[in-house]
Amino acid sequence: MSGLKNQLNLCSLNDIDDVLLNINRLSLEFLIVEDSLELLLDMITRKKRNLHHLSISNNNHIKFHAALIKLLESQQCLKTLEIPALWTSENLSSFLKIFHKISHSLISLKISNSIKCVTLFSLLDILHNLRKFESLSLHFHNDDDFLNSPIPSSKIYKLEVLIFTEPVLLHPHIANYRLVFERIKAMSNIIVPEIYSRHN
Repeated sequence: MSGLKNQLNLCSLNDIDDVLLNINRLSLEFLIVEDSLELLLDMITRKKRNLHHLSISNNNHIKFHAALIKLLESQQCLKTLEIPALWTSENLSSFLKIFHKISHSLISLKISNSIKCVTLFSLLDILHNLRKFESLSLHFHNDDDFLNSPIPSSKIYKLEVLIFTEPVLLHPHIANYRLVFERIKAMSNIIVPEIYSRHN
């Protein structure tokens, strides 16, 4: 359900149940803000709990955040997920419970904007089957002292690919990015890009 050609009021279709029954991949782009979209999100939440692939545009309207969170909470077997960071510092703990619920199935996660470094590691600790993580960039704060702490020998990630799409070579926190890659590399099989190597 993306693109102008697909801007249909699906809630008015008589066979909407059949439409939902036969999909396992859903892409939501909120190009037009309409009241019917909230009804549609509620319908998907109630009737389609076994999506395998879900993508939510970064351009979604703030009025739909609650409905989008309910949609995420309803899912039971997501394999790939692409979303903006819908959480805030106040509701992060409750939002992480959503990831606990899909930790057995989720193998690819893309956050379309920036996230805190500590949140990245919280997600990796929860999503024990995750193979790929992608985000725009990381925010570093005073709570990132753990980057210099000893790495638990018992902690292992299945992560294979770690991507930050914002150019970071001249980033003021490039040293912290290197610590992130080194720490995750010690617990997984990711390949560290050359720009994050110590000799650069």
